[in-house]
Amino acid sequence: MKFLKSLLITILSITVLSGLVFGGMWFITGHFSNKGVITVPHTKQTMKLVSLGDSLTEGVGDTTNKGGFVPLIGEKIDDNQNIKTTTSNFGLSGDRSDQIYDRLKQQPKIQKALSKATVITLTVGGNDLLQVIQKNILTNDESKLTKAIDAEKVTYLKKLDELFKEIRKYNSNAPIYTISVYNPFYVYFPNMGSMTTIVQSWNNTTKKVIKNDKNSYFVDVAKQLSEGQYYGKKSALTKTSDSSDLSGLSGLNLEKVLQEKDEKNDYISVTDHFHPNNKGYEKMTELLYKSMQENHLFK
Repeated sequence: MKFLKSLLITILSITVLSGLVFGGMWFITGHFSNKGVITVPHTKQTMKLVSLGDSLTEGVGDTTNKGGFVPLIGEKIDDNQNIKTTTSNFGLSGDRSDQIYDRLKQQPKIQKALSKATVITLTVGGNDLLQVIQKNILTNDESKLTKAIDAEKVTYLKKLDELFKEIRKYNSNAPIYTISVYNPFYVYFPNMGSMTTIVQSWNNTTKKVIKNDKNSYFVDVAKQLSEGQYYGKKSALTKTSDSSDLSGLSGLNLEKVLQEKDEKNDYISVTDHFHPNNKGYEKMTELLYKSMQENHLFK
């Protein structure tokens, strides 16, 4: 009887011990599939997105007043990648490249956010370009404007390079996605090729700086935001002006555009005929997310 009792106790102990071991393995690794492969429950990752820039980052034109594309890209990453994304928006309307640089230098809050960023977005250059155009808007001599813009591009390149270097002081690894400038008046003056050329040239200057950074990417929204609902359908675009030079953007023509009650570009705000509206910010978000995918942000 003693031997039988001892044997039963031993068997029972082994059974209990095995159950504890197996149960512990099941708790840690998940459960066995029908094929006998252990599957591990996916734990949601986190991402910190920090956005620097001008009015496009601030979200001017967004009627929800939530911050334009910044919350939208956070939501898109969260929904599609199962990554919990927190966003910090440091956009300020009217800022040129040097003013964004100055804010970064002077504000520890921005510096701290950058140091913890997983990914960085930047909108820059639009106000730099606008400043040059405003100074020369009354000239009908395109050669003079071209010279003025070429001279300013050299200055802009230096300022943007300084901004990138300052960002990298606080974060040397996070990818930087820089969003292009666009032509908000294209739909009104589709024949004015000079303005399109100016925008392309300015974006090319931005690209030069991006190429010098080891982990930076250019998000080109120029064509789709400029052409709006006519993207890829230029022949269907109503020719509202026969202008082929900058005279179309001066005087009464420009004033008429700014006083329009409706906006002819479905992606541009009816309030100022300049910034994106909600649909425009959604398009920016779509193109930004596509760039993030193509450049392997989500591994």
